[in-house]
Amino acid sequence: MFYTYFWLRENGTPYYVGKGRGKRAYHNDMYRSVKKPKYDARILVHYWGSEEEAFSMEKFWILLFGRLDIGTGILRNRTDGGDGPSGIVRSPEYLEKQRKRMLGTSIHLGIFHTKETKSTLSSKQKALWADPAYREHMRQAHKGQGKGRTLSEHTKELCRKNHNPKSDKNLEYYNAVE
Repeated sequence: MFYTYFWLRENGTPYYVGKGRGKRAYHNDMYRSVKKPKYDARILVHYWGSEEEAFSMEKFWILLFGRLDIGTGILRNRTDGGDGPSGIVRSPEYLEKQRKRMLGTSIHLGIFHTKETKSTLSSKQKALWADPAYREHMRQAHKGQGKGRTLSEHTKELCRKNHNPKSDKNLEYYNAVE
């Protein structure tokens, strides 16, 4: 079932209109510059009988509310709608081209280091961490990144006590369950 959806501002006015099916309206896409509202209550969905009708209504709503980027209205859409890749089937040639393009990206997809390279990288890391100035720099850089706060000694002690499987509290629970 296809639908058009509105992402609403706190004041109830739409800031994005899209076409989707399933749970598309409720999820952010890593490629979208516009993010969904914090609360699902600010997502309005209208169902339509066909995909063509949903595309047509998406175009209508974008035309009605206008686009912010071209100065015609309030929506953050970057197109006039009706142009999504719904149900697109990619050719094997296209998929192979994309696979090759992704090899060797910044996250090193498809790249395998030789034993010599691994050894070199390892020795460089060990040398870095052997330097007390570097260790102190890293300690300061990562200070307080656990959960965004430093726990008091009292709180740490409570955590240790409550998370110890052999504490009296837990033994009483486990004995009662058995």
